[in-house]
Formats: sequence, C-alpha cells, structure tokens
Amino acid sequence: MINFYNNHNDFILPLAASKKPCGESYSFQLKKWGCNMILPFSSMHKYVREDSIKMNEYVTPLEMHYENFNSENGEMLPAFIQWNTDNQQYNKINPEENIDENKSPEIFGDIWSDQLSKEDEKIISEYFLKFHHLKNKFGFLSFTIGNKEVIPIPVLHNQLMVLGFRIDDFAYLTDVKTIPEPSQEKLKNLDVLVLNCLRIEPHASHLNLEEALQLVEQLQPKRTYFTHISHLLGFHDEVSQSLPENVFLAYDTLTITSF
Repeated sequence: MINFYNNHNDFILPLAASKKPCGESYSFQLKKWGCNMILPFSSMHKYVREDSIKMNEYVTPLEMHYENFNSENGEMLPAFIQWNTDNQQYNKINPEENIDENKSPEIFGDIWSDQLSKEDEKIISEYFLKFHHLKNKFGFLSFTIGNKEVIPIPVLHNQLMVLGFRIDDFAYLTDVKTIPEPSQEKLKNLDVLVLNCLRIEPHASHLNLEEALQLVEQLQPKRTYFTHISHLLGFHDEVSQSLPENVFLAYDTLTITSF
C-alpha cells in the first residue's frame, strides 16, 4: 500500500516515510469510534518481491505504533494475539520474524513492467463493470487532516457528481445543483453551511436563490452563508435585507467563527 507512482512514473513518497509515531492516530480513532480497545494493523508487512523490496525502508516499525499513545480513551493491545470473546482475554501468538529470501516477480505471476494487451484491457474492464453500479449505493470514505475528520459529501453539478465537505459541524458545498437524499442526511445538525447561490433565475448547474433557500429550510443549519454569487443576484445590501434570519451573503475576506 506504499508502492505508488504518479502518471509520470515518479515514486510518490508515502506518509510512512516521515517515521512519525502512530500512537496519536490510534488514540484519535478510539475516541472517534467509542471503542475500548485497539491493536496495530499491517504492522507485520515485509516486502520480499525484487520489484518492491526497497519499500521495506518505509515500513513503520511495530514499536512506533505504540509511541505517543494516550490510554485515557482505551487500551492498545499487542499486535499478534488470539482473542477470546467469552472471557474478554487474549493470548499472545509471538510469530517468528519473516526472514524469507527475496523472490522474483515471475513467482507471483504478475510482472509490473509488463504492458497490457488489448485483450487484457478488455478482461479488466469487464471485471470492474460487473460491480460498477455499487458506487451508487455506498458513500465516500472520510479522511483526516490534523485531528479533524473530513467527510466528503457527494452532490450533483448538473449531472456531474462532485464533492462538498463536512468538518465537524461545518459544511462547504459551493458548486451544487442537487443534493441527493443520502447526502442530505450527512448534513443534519450543522452550525454553519456554506452554499452556492448563483442568481435569481434558474441555472442548469447551480442553485438559484429560491433553490438555495429551499435547501436551507430542509437542512436547518444554525447559520448559512451564500457564495459563488454572480452579479445577477443583485446588490449585496439589497439582497441581504431580503434573506431570512441567520442566512447571509459571503464576501471576500470573510472570517467565520464557530459557536
């Protein structure tokens, strides 16, 4: 999961290259999910393929998973255990270290330098198309910046799916025409909503004033700021006076503080 290259075939330095202790991340996930215990994952990786052996220098040592862990929110278990669900106890497995010799890619049946044939491309395309429809049934994975979880919100820009984002009780959706119902569920109980509002007349890809106000009424955020505004919406002061309480027009240099 760390041997990646961009479209220019340049190696992408993985996060693990920084060799930062992992304990803070484990502590955050414990609190986030309300769990009592956590244990290291993927701490046993060791690369033996000749075409990826150099990735071993980026593998996070097991001891670093425990560094800076805060036990206030729960317990961090050893990496290799057998867990007994009946008595809530565990036994250490203590596996031997993997000291296997390097292996040629031919052994695994896939040589990464090989070029795909037209037949290969057809097989791959047909395989993925079999479950392509599932993307409409699942949401997007969240990610973390600092200690903040960022939740992508799928929305529609005309027929094109784009993303807004929710961070805590703040949501940012600035290029929207339609918000599907599953995404609206992710936008409940907001303190602040930033939403596009292009103009008075309807537009194919953007919310007009009437549509934006309807969404505000549905989502019921404590405060809403309209952005992505064109001159066709009207003068700032005049439009502001016509808006409901706690709905505002955004402007350059605006700073929003949380409640």
